Amino acid sequence: MINKILTIIFFFSFSINVNAQNNSSREKALKETLCYLSDDRMQGREAGCDNEQEITSYIIEKLSSYGYKPIFDNNPLMKFKLPDGRVSGRDSKLELKNRSFCIGEDFFVPPFSKASTISAKLSATPDSGVVFLLKTSEDSLKIKVAGYRDKGVVAIIYNSGRALGTNKTIETTTTSIPVIQVTEKCYAILSEKEGETITVKTDVIPHERFSHNVFMGLSERLDKPYILIGAHYDHIGYGEDGSMKRGAPEVHNGADDNASGVSSMLEISRLLAHMKGNPDYNIVITALGAEEKGLLGSAFLADTLKKLGIKPSLMINLDMVGRMTDNKLQIGGVGTFSQADSLLEHTNMDFGFSLVKTKDGFGPSDQSSFVHTGTPVLYFTSGVHKDYHTPADDSDKINYEGLKKITDYISSLVESIIRINAKIDYISIAPPVSNRTSFKVTLGLIPDFTYDKGDGFKVGPVTEGKPAHKAGMQQGDIITAINSKKVNNIYEYMSRLSELKSGEKIVVDIRREGRELKLIIQL
Repeated sequence: MINKILTIIFFFSFSINVNAQNNSSREKALKETLCYLSDDRMQGREAGCDNEQEITSYIIEKLSSYGYKPIFDNNPLMKFKLPDGRVSGRDSKLELKNRSFCIGEDFFVPPFSKASTISAKLSATPDSGVVFLLKTSEDSLKIKVAGYRDKGVVAIIYNSGRALGTNKTIETTTTSIPVIQVTEKCYAILSEKEGETITVKTDVIPHERFSHNVFMGLSERLDKPYILIGAHYDHIGYGEDGSMKRGAPEVHNGADDNASGVSSMLEISRLLAHMKGNPDYNIVITALGAEEKGLLGSAFLADTLKKLGIKPSLMINLDMVGRMTDNKLQIGGVGTFSQADSLLEHTNMDFGFSLVKTKDGFGPSDQSSFVHTGTPVLYFTSGVHKDYHTPADDSDKINYEGLKKITDYISSLVESIIRINAKIDYISIAPPVSNRTSFKVTLGLIPDFTYDKGDGFKVGPVTEGKPAHKAGMQQGDIITAINSKKVNNIYEYMSRLSELKSGEKIVVDIRREGRELKLIIQL
């Protein structure tokens, strides 16, 4: 029966509304929003940046013009705190007995460094009491610092082969010893000075930041079922953190990631605002902040809605929907509610996509935050490409015809769900086993990226049935040591994890609500 109802709805309702409009003008509207968000002037839309108010105001103005209203306290913005950031200060020093090096020209103090002043012997071997000089990538170094500290190293000077960082770089995690980045030329000079005493002063300044989610609905009340449609609007700024391109910092415009998702979301919101259907359903739109910082905006929103007892019936996430090739559309979360697959396939009768579906709703995008609160999700993407997280992700690479087609498909899907009052029953699915990590083991937990007090690693959601869950670990626990080795932050947690082997039994020290506990975990 559902097949017949869906076919009738698709033919007589939404297809008429969409196809009656001029395709080229709608593609032009999608392009206008996408180009606005991905312009160089937006400086890469890093969470908490100076342009954030302009970006959110633009989105709010669009939604308001379509008839959407604020839901919480007549305010369309939900403000949330980003982890306390740090920026490099100007009072850092790197000095030998007869030579001083110039900050910004010879060296740079990355803001993940501990702030300190140390004088010690320079060495290319990580021995006790030395300033260790090495060549390494920055990402690798962050994980290895804990091991070097265990050996007694008091500070690290490294050359990564990349350009020096800038004071625009913001970090949220601190290493347990001072760290300095040097140029190739400076590294060569220091290599000739092994055994000499070197003075290292690292000046790092706290930097408080906030970001915002836009949250608006066709009805300002959440007293009836609603579908939440979202897309993150932030990107990675100048690429100091998260860029796939080596070299000097350069603006990363994020046209596909995720100006495309926001552009599509706004057009979907416009189309659905004109829908005449089930009055017992509401449509809510959210433009999410700080996705690139660790799904922070969506985690804040999902947690807030859960605590208030007003979770959405379904969360739809659009992330990177602008580079469709071979008519292929990827959809995640198909197994999180029973009618998902049939709804997607019947909607596709009018579109003819080559659908690539996965059942679980996990993954590195905002729908994952809602899965962890027991919310059904659908995640739409046209897939990753070679320009991902590079300065080349620009508006001239977007497939605007494909973007419009994906937009119409999702709009049609949502309208059909509402018109037939489809049953959306959450089905819990275990996350897939990742083969991308180099770690031999996993505890089965997700980090809480908002925590950075430098006194431990805060546990986010814990996966049922995994080692940490079986041992009694809970969300909110602070891991302070693994096998008696200190854990001060996420990098040290990853370092300790890399030392473990499958089948081991480990002792994990945690702090829970002020109490110190030990958990025995079987890997």
